[in-house]
Amino acid sequence: MRTDQASVQHFPTFLAVILTLMITVSLAQVPPEVAMHGYADTVFFNGKVVSMDDKSTSIEVGSIYQGIAVKGNKIVKLGTTLEVRALAGPDTRVLDLGGRTLI
Repeated sequence: MRTDQASVQHFPTFLAVILTLMITVSLAQVPPEVAMHGYADTVFFNGKVVSMDDKSTSIEVGSIYQGIAVKGNKIVKLGTTLEVRALAGPDTRVLDLGGRTLI
């Protein structure tokens, strides 16, 4: 009987430890951009996204990425299809570019 009482006494502590671990693990899997800004409003992927960020006098227009994630009127992420798809939440509009170019 004493063992049962000890188990009951330690149950709240055990439960708190388990919940803390579950929250820590679930937060660790969220990309940093989602932690900072929330999920993207729109994600474009599977294409050629030209950033137009080259400020030099060369003929290069900028970098080319596979996808882009947008939140409001701000670009949250330029990167691979996998990187930007990770920023899509349940309400995110997800658009497959099908290899087309987005400038």
